[in-house]
Amino acid sequence: MSAVMLERDAVMAAVRGLLRDALGGRGGTLFVVGEAGLGKTTALRYATATAGDRFRTGTGQADVAEAALPFGLIGQALDPLLDSHAAAKGTTQAPADYFYAVVARLQQAAVPGP
Repeated sequence: MSAVMLERDAVMAAVRGLLRDALGGRGGTLFVVGEAGLGKTTALRYATATAGDRFRTGTGQADVAEAALPFGLIGQALDPLLDSHAAAKGTTQAPADYFYAVVARLQQAAVPGP
């Protein structure tokens, strides 16, 4: 990553630790919380750049219009990772049905790697 992140040593170390653990077969979660402008998006970009080709990654961008679509952000983030032909796109689904369809697609796409 070419950008320099100042005063973000802790979050960068947490990202590297999480990626190291994932490569070792241990899952985890990292929440980066802060007010607008404090570098959350930059931390996410750092994480995906650090993951590189060793991981399959997907991201989603929240939008006010998606507030009415439960689990829409999760589906958006997982879409690049999943086999899109298995999705029931363009159909009207209950929110829970959409969520479980995404989870089923995730399970089908699971590979022996992060």
